[in-house]
Amino acid sequence: MISMIVSVIVNYYNNILESENIFINEGKSTKLFKSKYETSITNPEFFFRDKNNREITFKAKSANKVNYLINLTSILGHIKLNQNTNFDFLADNAVLKMDTKKVFLNGNIKANNNDKFKILSNKILIDYDNYIISSDQAITINYHNMELKAFGFNFNNNNRMLKFTEGVKVKIK
Repeated sequence: MISMIVSVIVNYYNNILESENIFINEGKSTKLFKSKYETSITNPEFFFRDKNNREITFKAKSANKVNYLINLTSILGHIKLNQNTNFDFLADNAVLKMDTKKVFLNGNIKANNNDKFKILSNKILIDYDNYIISSDQAITINYHNMELKAFGFNFNNNNRMLKFTEGVKVKIK
């Protein structure tokens, strides 16, 4: 009876926990700890192209994947919204939703769009399937010689529109 219980426990852990390697930038490999429900990675780099052949790159201190959600810490990212528009960012935390093609950035966020404008905020949503970057939090946007503060914004790359929701203040430098 005891040997049967031990056998069941050993088989459970053998089926749930497995280990494989992934490659990181230096050509070294790092352990990827995996279960049926969750995968944890240290110093991951993600690079892929979506159906429209746009580049999406993420580097992070750590990643934890559960189904279609990837939680990232200390993230550096790059998303190509279209042929002429790149969006680069640094953030404390991010959640990448692979099924809806959205990235939720949290914490201290610094982002820029082809160095045309820079965004500072605590929360930003990047919907790379619909080419939209938005926030419902206070933001600061630096553009050439002006600083714009607003409660929220929406940048739709399809129609090249940058909209601000409320509390807009502009300061010319």
